[in-house]
Amino acid sequence: MLRRLTLPAGLLATAAAIVLPAPSASAATLFTLSVDLPKAGGGNYLQNKMSGYYLGRLFVGESFWSQRTTTDWRLDKRTGRRFNNLYHYGYAGGESRFCATIGPPADQRDYRDYFTNPRPRAQRCPSFSSRGVGSDRWLRDRDHIGKAFNCPDGKATGPAQTTIRARTGLFYNLRWSNDYRGGKSRDRAIDRATGMPLILQPGTLVQYRFMTRDSSKAVVYVPTYGWGFVSASKVDVKQGVYGGASDSPMSGSDVPCKP
Repeated sequence: MLRRLTLPAGLLATAAAIVLPAPSASAATLFTLSVDLPKAGGGNYLQNKMSGYYLGRLFVGESFWSQRTTTDWRLDKRTGRRFNNLYHYGYAGGESRFCATIGPPADQRDYRDYFTNPRPRAQRCPSFSSRGVGSDRWLRDRDHIGKAFNCPDGKATGPAQTTIRARTGLFYNLRWSNDYRGGKSRDRAIDRATGMPLILQPGTLVQYRFMTRDSSKAVVYVPTYGWGFVSASKVDVKQGVYGGASDSPMSGSDVPCKP
């Protein structure tokens, strides 16, 4: 499936959250995504938790079964202004088809009204009280969705600069397996210049975040094209350092992971 592209933007912020419970333990609300994030690649991010790790993205016109809604209040350190983003836990449709949290990255401001056409439906993911595979609580543990992260948990605010080592495509989604060890690539990025499937050449600068548990895919940020998945064997895995905040273009040098 071919996808249109938008340009990245964002600011750093700090967070606190207020949780709004779903109406009942067995109910969900089916929504349609109607607004793109102002980020490269478009759509809205699927994550392991609020402001968490990239697991894919939902595109405009695709559906999401929301079971739990969270408002994330933040403070812009530069302006002193408070703002908030909205996150939903539930089941993503489109080419994704797995349970995750949908919402913007940590640097996005006042991103709330991205869903339309609400309809009541039965839930398709584990309930909030569950600790089973794919549940909200289970997904918060990053070791359940990846390995070989560029820094230990809580010791970085972004990915590590590295390079592509062999020709590879960039995909915006995985059809994650039931155990979240990995998945099949979906939604290939398109070359802006040619309109053909994007091929990353050896030596291309990217930012590396983590690898799937089955070692098949790596999550990277590619300037102009955004977050996605590449073959793990075709990128130089970089650990022990980090650079800019998650959605920022590459600039300057990486620094060691926080002690």
